Amino acid sequence: MGEPDAARRRPIVMHRLTLPALLVLAAVAGCSGGGSHDLTNATTSSTPASTLGSTTTTAVAPPTTTPPAATCPATLPQPVSAKGADKRLVPFTASSATVCRYSTVLAHPPNRLVRKRTVTDASEVAQLERLTNALHRISNAERIPCPLLATPQWVLSFVSAGASERLVASASDCGFVSNGVATASPTDAWTAALTRITSSG
Repeated sequence: MGEPDAARRRPIVMHRLTLPALLVLAAVAGCSGGGSHDLTNATTSSTPASTLGSTTTTAVAPPTTTPPAATCPATLPQPVSAKGADKRLVPFTASSATVCRYSTVLAHPPNRLVRKRTVTDASEVAQLERLTNALHRISNAERIPCPLLATPQWVLSFVSAGASERLVASASDCGFVSNGVATASPTDAWTAALTRITSSG
């Protein structure tokens, strides 16, 4: 009778020993899972929020726009002045110059476009500006009546990004160069430069 009682108590003892062990295993498993979650959070939080999804923007300079060159009318036009034309014949720095050659007043037909050429080379444009601005300006007292000249007539137009001007040397104005405000006397060097440009175009 004593042995059966011991046999009945043994499973109870084993059950009491197994239950704490299971609890310990469950606790260890929970700690392991929690540790893994904390590492994940630590890794994620180490990246600054400001860098997530950020992009680098590079400033792009606007394209440079070159103003269109002047055109040559079919017949001899009138001069067109720019701001400051009373101070200088060409009161700005041009990016292009257009030379137009017209027939004489005695030609048939007169005052007609004969040749034209546009210059965009910076040094050549600057040279035309210097030659033009160096012309001797004349006053109204120096203007005298003159016969019709059987010489070519010229239109020299300068263009920049913000301004344009047309100078005219016409036989009806004794061959003087006018920008519509000021008048100057052409030189041989000035006339030779225009002849060379239109002859090589």
